[in-house]
Order: sequence, then structure tokens, then C-alpha cells
Amino acid sequence: TGVTLTLPSSVVVKMGSSSSLSINGRLISAGTAENPVYFTSLKDDTVGGDTNNDGTATSPAPGNWDKIFLANTGLATFDYTSIRYGGNTSSSLAAALYLQQNAQATLNNSTVSASQSDGIRLDGSSSGYVARLTLHQSTVENNLRDGIFAYPSNTGGFHAVSVTGSTIRNNGNDGFDLRFVSSAIIN
Repeated sequence: TGVTLTLPSSVVVKMGSSSSLSINGRLISAGTAENPVYFTSLKDDTVGGDTNNDGTATSPAPGNWDKIFLANTGLATFDYTSIRYGGNTSSSLAAALYLQQNAQATLNNSTVSASQSDGIRLDGSSSGYVARLTLHQSTVENNLRDGIFAYPSNTGGFHAVSVTGSTIRNNGNDGFDLRFVSSAIIN
């Protein structure tokens, strides 16, 4: 809590099997159009080279790693960032990007794709909590479940979703599955 991690442009974060990044403070992913930031599979040789030194023996696939988890106090801003090949379904909190309780995420000119589960999941989970998601000029695509899923809460938690100028397409179930939403702006 209270700590900020800033990833400058061109950073490639490769995640191994069942790996997660948990944020209780703040994450700033500061990619640019020319030099984006990537969160991807250790098996993804298309960015950052052949990190696992296996040549062409492996290739990336949905669920190669777990998720970016924003806990109750977590705040994240993703500019020109690609989050792909996460969402391992062995986790009960399966999604490539998971917002819990009062977590907040803003994605600008970013992509969430190829998750084995939901691309983005919001979980207000309890009374008094509101998980908040803002997408601007971003893409959520090719996830095996929902593009954006606001997890239903039976205990009073809510979700706030704002999507402008973005593309949600080719997801296995729904582009949006929004339940217990206190506000939604889809433009």
C-alpha cells in the first residue's frame, strides 16, 4: 500500500506458469505508440526475444500465466500496454486483469487479449465497495470467456464501467457481462 511501480515504455514483462502480479499500491504502465509495454507469456518470442531459450519448441497460448490482480487499494493506469496470454483458469479469480473491491484501472490505447478466462473481471464483492474500470481507445478481444465481466455480488458490492472509443470483439461468451453495475457508460 502506498507504493508506486512505474514501467517505462518498451518494457516487456514475461510471466511464467501460474505467475501473478498483485498490486496493492499503484501501477503505472507508461507505454507509447512507438514503444508499448507488454505483459505476456514467457513463451512469447514475438516481443523481448526467446527468453526461455527454447527456440520454437513452445509458443504462447491463453492461460500461460495467471493475472494482474488489483486488490482493494490497487490503482493502475495502462497507456499503450498489451496484456495477453493470461487468465489461467486454475485460479478461482480467473481473468487477465482482475479488479477486486475498490480497485481502479484505466486503460488508454491498450489491449487485453487471449485470456483463457475473462479479459477483465470486476469484483466489488462486498457492501460499500465499487470496482472501477475506464477504457479509452482500447481493445478487449479474443478472450475465451467474456471480454469484460462484472462479477455478481450477493453482498452489495458494485461496479462502475466507462468505455469510450474502444473495441470489444471476438470473445468466447459476451463482450460485456455487466451485473450489479452502479454506473456504465458505453460510448
